[in-house]
Amino acid sequence: MHFLLSKFKKRYILLHIIMPLFLGSLIYLNPFNLFIPPNLKNYLPDGLWAFSFTSTILIIWNGNISSFWIILLSICFILFECLQSNLIINGTGDLLDVLIYFLFGLASIFLNVIINKKRI
Repeated sequence: MHFLLSKFKKRYILLHIIMPLFLGSLIYLNPFNLFIPPNLKNYLPDGLWAFSFTSTILIIWNGNISSFWIILLSICFILFECLQSNLIINGTGDLLDVLIYFLFGLASIFLNVIINKKRI
């Protein structure tokens, strides 16, 4: 089966999924040894990951996000930090990370609503 994406979806995937992950990776890894303030290095990659994750859910469901998916995203955001707090996965569980996840996830949803209104 041949899978074709519209020009809009390709652009959406690039700007809302790939670019945030790439930028977050650059900030986190800092391959150019640039001075990056600690708060920016610690929290922005997490926020960009949450933005990308939420955007991925939105692209899969054609921009229609139900309360089920919002609840599932919320559980994923909280669970990820709980797993870090309990040393099940690497990282430090941080309540501020959860807040960042929610803020960036909501930004993705609101941006999606604005984009879809302009497309109508």
